[in-house]
Amino acid sequence: MRSLIPLLCLLLSLATTSAQLADKPLRSEAELVDTLEQDNLQEAIRILLRSYIKRDNLDSLELNRAALQGLLDRSGFGITLVDRRSEGEDSGDPQQLVSEALTDTVAYLRPGTYSDTELNAIGTRLAEFTSAGVKTLVLDLRARASDATFQGAAKFLDQFCPADELLFKIQKPGEASPSLFLSQSDTSWAGDLILLIDAQTPPASEAVATVLKRMRGPLLIGQRTPGETVEYEKVTIGTEAYLRFAVAELVFADDSSLFRTGITPDLEIEMEISDKAYIFDASREQGMRPFIFSKRPPRLNEAALVAGTNPELDYAIALSAGRDTGYDSIPIHDRVVQAALDYLVTADQLAPASD
Repeated sequence: MRSLIPLLCLLLSLATTSAQLADKPLRSEAELVDTLEQDNLQEAIRILLRSYIKRDNLDSLELNRAALQGLLDRSGFGITLVDRRSEGEDSGDPQQLVSEALTDTVAYLRPGTYSDTELNAIGTRLAEFTSAGVKTLVLDLRARASDATFQGAAKFLDQFCPADELLFKIQKPGEASPSLFLSQSDTSWAGDLILLIDAQTPPASEAVATVLKRMRGPLLIGQRTPGETVEYEKVTIGTEAYLRFAVAELVFADDSSLFRTGITPDLEIEMEISDKAYIFDASREQGMRPFIFSKRPPRLNEAALVAGTNPELDYAIALSAGRDTGYDSIPIHDRVVQAALDYLVTADQLAPASD
């Protein structure tokens, strides 16, 4: 009887394990690969080389190609193999600084490349906003700028952070200590901030958004960023491709990283990339106001009565004749900037009245 007890325990354990496995969903091929250890992987390859019907195709060249393909698939954007003919295609038109006052108390700023020339212009604009009584700066970090650097981002942060603060570090494998980036000057913008981000926010701007979120606590509006806060190196491979891979990682004061995780906004607002591209291109000449505020049809007012005109009648005649009035076509609006302004209006309405 005693000899049966271990057997019964074993059967009960097997039954429990089977029941637990039955409750779990079937795993994908990639998930099953992750369960294999080194000896399991080598055994699988030996079996295929010995018994697979197309084993003659599994030469060293094919196995090496498969290994590289696997690394590319599993690494995300940390490693990419790119057609050399595409070099330069992603750069697009160079981004440039766009800044303007949207209301008496709200200004808009969209940096481009964080170049020294641009940073000087930004300092001037921030001083002008301060002198004009602007209270809130909407900082748009959605411009896709491939030439923006972490060094430029650190200089940009000087405008918003106290001097001698550790902004971030760049760590390269094998180096004993990381490169430290500290703020160099006193804050020039002490007003409120709202940050706009999305999936095209470049690495340098991701660093800016994270540092400002930690030091100033602004509201983040838009969509999740890609999490590409790394430095890349590019090496030509063969005659038709180059290999692009991360060689250094940006980490913050607490050694945390955004790589492959990105930044999640406080308020998520979706917007078509094509609409944003059109607005950003047109706003270089027109500014952002036409893409935020709708034009209202003209109304009869005291000035019109004095002048002996009726703008409502002129509008009605143009509308009935099918002419473009300039008021009835639906413009493309920047929903993300609009959300920032709506938030400010709502916060102002809900703020307790001062004595």
